[in-house]
Amino acid sequence: MTQRYFTEDHQWLDISDDTALLGITRLGEEMLGDLVFIESLDIGTRITQGNRLLTLESVKTAYELTAPLSGTVTKFNAQLSTHPELINTAPDATWIVKIQVQDKNTLLSELNSLLTLENYKKNPFRTA
Repeated sequence: MTQRYFTEDHQWLDISDDTALLGITRLGEEMLGDLVFIESLDIGTRITQGNRLLTLESVKTAYELTAPLSGTVTKFNAQLSTHPELINTAPDATWIVKIQVQDKNTLLSELNSLLTLENYKKNPFRTA
């Protein structure tokens, strides 16, 4: 079963077993504006929770996403290389990367820093 989690900086994660799809929320997309470039990640890139993940560039700004989980990138949504605007069209359905989580114990620990939908809606960082 897939569970959706959120970060304070407007990322969503769909977690199923030991994999996660990562995207940005509608609010995050609205704050960024029209996306013009998304930095790609190589398959096999190891990421650590809290460290820089990739850069999203919009007509307004460049924004660095931090990794919400530790693990390994197993897939990058290649469509976004030529069509970053897909996120503007459907941010809650357009994933950016697929992550293989480091291990179950690490995942359980890192989930404590993520938000449920209910908590995301109450999040004091929801607006710029």
